[in-house]
Amino acid sequence: MKQLSRIEGLLSRLKNRLAQLYYQNLPESTAIALKKKFKHKEETADWEKCTELCEIYSAIRPIWCKPDFAKLEGILGSNQIARSDKQHANGIIGVIVETRKLASLELVIKNFIEQTGLNVQLFHGVNNHEFILDCEIKKLIDSQQVTLYELQTDKLDASAYNALFMSKSFWEAMNTRNKIFVFQTDSYIYPKAESSLKDFLEFDYIGSRWSRKRPIGLIIDGGSGGLSIRDWRKSVACLEQFTPELWQGGEDGYFAFHIELLGGKVGKNKDCGRFSIQGALSKNSYSVHKIVREHL
Repeated sequence: MKQLSRIEGLLSRLKNRLAQLYYQNLPESTAIALKKKFKHKEETADWEKCTELCEIYSAIRPIWCKPDFAKLEGILGSNQIARSDKQHANGIIGVIVETRKLASLELVIKNFIEQTGLNVQLFHGVNNHEFILDCEIKKLIDSQQVTLYELQTDKLDASAYNALFMSKSFWEAMNTRNKIFVFQTDSYIYPKAESSLKDFLEFDYIGSRWSRKRPIGLIIDGGSGGLSIRDWRKSVACLEQFTPELWQGGEDGYFAFHIELLGGKVGKNKDCGRFSIQGALSKNSYSVHKIVREHL
């Protein structure tokens, strides 16, 4: 019996490894390959019943910052969610999550508003509230260009950040039901870029150009989520149709993969390069992510 159990375990691991090798050596994204493989079968109407998708989940190599949903307990307050739900708009807004006291926070938000003309929703922590009110961001709050949402925590590590974005409650707390423009404190939008924001609003997900071969072992288009434009409704549809707890990778890969699986428009490598470059300067790009301020 024990020997049979060992054989079954070995076969299961072998099956997962073969799936990894297959899906990380495709010319197209894993989502597109899966859609093509099942386009004539009824089971694509309900992806949760697709055995191939279950095999992909099983073959994923977990990353060190995989979402830890236990860390979200009590972070989102129900009163704030209800208030945000009543005041949401139909336009695009900027969304930034930052719980630290960083000088770059003020600079990045000002640059974002100046270059996009969008309002910003800042999800901050308990400990950096006063810090925010003591800098130039206070003027932007007074002019209603920045809206604050206090997360009930003083620290948000990478695994908690991934879990937060993969929580439906977080999306319901946003002040829009259209598009969101996610940015972080290491992002910058060029003042005289050849492209403009409207050039990228056709995408349901597009981020900074990044390797399509993700650490989890899948090929996923769309780029990095640290500076990205996303469709609110399609993102929530992913959370409703695909169990977030089964995903062992970053939140950006989760959304780019599943949005494309649902037929949404995800940016390809060239599109992502026009939108944003990761960790380098480019005169042909609209913005940059993962760059230090001294290089600008």
